[in-house]
Amino acid sequence: MKRRLIPSLVGLALVVALVLLRAADPYPVQALREIGFDTYQRLMPRAAGDFPIRVVDIDEASLAEIGQWPWPRDRLAALTERLTELGAAAIAFDVLFPEADRLSPRRLGTAAGVDPASLPDTDEQFAAALGSSPSVMGFADSGGTSALPQTPKAAFAISGTDPTGAVPRLRGAVLPLPAFIDAASGLGSLSLNVEDVATTVRRLPLLWSDGTQFFPSLSIEALRVALGASNIVVLGEIDQPYVEAVRVGTFTVPTMPEGDLWLYYRPPDPGLYVPARDVLGEGYQALGERISGHIVLVGTSASGLLDIHGTTLGDNVPGVSIHAQALEQMLSGLYLTRSDWVSGLEIAGFALVALVLILVVLSLGPFAGLIAGTVALGGFAAFTWYAFVEWRLMVDPSFPLIGLAVLYAALVFFQFAIADADKRQIRRAFGYYVAPSLLTEIERNADRLKLGGERRDLTVMFSDMRNFTAFSERHEPEKVLAVLNTMFGALGSRIVE
Repeated sequence: MKRRLIPSLVGLALVVALVLLRAADPYPVQALREIGFDTYQRLMPRAAGDFPIRVVDIDEASLAEIGQWPWPRDRLAALTERLTELGAAAIAFDVLFPEADRLSPRRLGTAAGVDPASLPDTDEQFAAALGSSPSVMGFADSGGTSALPQTPKAAFAISGTDPTGAVPRLRGAVLPLPAFIDAASGLGSLSLNVEDVATTVRRLPLLWSDGTQFFPSLSIEALRVALGASNIVVLGEIDQPYVEAVRVGTFTVPTMPEGDLWLYYRPPDPGLYVPARDVLGEGYQALGERISGHIVLVGTSASGLLDIHGTTLGDNVPGVSIHAQALEQMLSGLYLTRSDWVSGLEIAGFALVALVLILVVLSLGPFAGLIAGTVALGGFAAFTWYAFVEWRLMVDPSFPLIGLAVLYAALVFFQFAIADADKRQIRRAFGYYVAPSLLTEIERNADRLKLGGERRDLTVMFSDMRNFTAFSERHEPEKVLAVLNTMFGALGSRIVE
C-alpha cells in the first residue's frame, strides 16, 4: 500500500515544486512566458491605422546624398525650420547631441587662427531653430557617466501613492548640449530598456527617475508638446508604490507597475517614413500634407549608426520606429494589459488542474490522464488566446502547458517503475512454485492477491513421486526443485487438456 502511495506523493511534491518555481519566476520562466506572448502578437499583430505620426529618416540614401553622419548643425537647423514651416505638431529628435559641432565654421576658424567672432556658429543656429519650434531633445541612460538632467521640461503631478522608487533609476545620462536643452520645448529619454542590450524590445519605460523627480520618455514627451500640455500626471496605486497609468492631456496610458508600456506591434509600414533628404531637398513643400499636424520623430534607419532593434514580430527596426509605435498605441487607445491578479490566477489555475490530473492518472490510468491532460492544455490555450483577442489581457500560456506535461510524464514514469518493480518481486516470490502461465496471470492481476486466498469449487488430484525421499536426500535442493517443476508442468498441461 505504501508503494502505491509513492506516485501520489511524488505528484503532490512536484505540483508544490512547480508552484514555487512559478511564484519565484526565474529568468527561464519569464523568457518562456514572453515567447508565448510574442507568439500571440505574431498571430494577431496590431492593425495598421492612419495616425498623425511620421518619422523623418536619416537613411542610407540621405547619408549618401548629404554626407556622412554627424551632419553639420546648420543642416539640422534647416531640417527643424522646414518641419516647423510645414506645420509639425512636435519635432522629437531620437538623436544625441552631447558635443559641439566639430564642423562649425567658428570652431574650424578658431583652429586655423581666425577670429571666431567673425564666423557663424552652427550650434547657435540649431539652438535658435529649436527655440522657435515645438522641439523635443533626447538624452540616454548610461552607466558610463554621473551626469543627470537638472529638471524636466514637463511638470509632474502624482495621484495616489508616490511611485518614484518603482520606475527605472537613471544610472547617469548622456545629455544634449545645455543650449539645446534650454531652447527645446521638451526633454525625454531615448532609452528603450533599462539594460543597454540590443535584444527584442517588448516594453518601453515611459518614466525614469533620478531618485527624487521623474523624467519622461521621448514618446510621451512628444505627445505632451504636440498637445500643448504643461504637465504629466502619474497615477499611482492607492496602497502600493507602483505606477498604474500616465496621463497626458486627455490621453491615459495604462502601464506596468514600473511605468513600462507593453508594446503591441504592428507590421512595419514604409508610409511611416519620410527620408531626411526629401525634407532638405528643393521640393520639400510637397510634404506639407504628410507633416502638417503630425508628431514628427527624427531618427535613423542606417545600419551603420547602430540603432536597430528586434520586435516581438521578429522584425529588425530602427529604435525611432519603436517610439513611433508607442505613440500610435497612445493615440489609438489600444493597449496590452497584465494586471497583478493575473499572475495569481495563473498559479491557482495551474495548481487546481494539476491536482485533478494526478487524481485522473492514478485512478483511471495513463490513457485517461492523457485525455484529461490534453483537454486541460487545450482549455488553457483557448482561454489565454480568447483573453488576448477579446480583452488584450496577457495570460501566460507557456507555464501551464509545460508544467502539466512534466507532471504527466513524471506520474506515468513512477507508475511504470512501481508496476515493474511489483512484477519482478512477484516473479522472484513465485517463480519456483508455480507454472509460468500461472505466474503471468498473477503478474497481470497482482492487485487480486491477498492473504487467506479465496473460496472456490475445485477438483484436487493427489499424487506422489516414487522414492522422492531418497531422491531428495541424494541431490541438491535446486535439482529437487527443478524436477518437481518439470513434473508439475507436465501434470498441469495434461490437466488443462
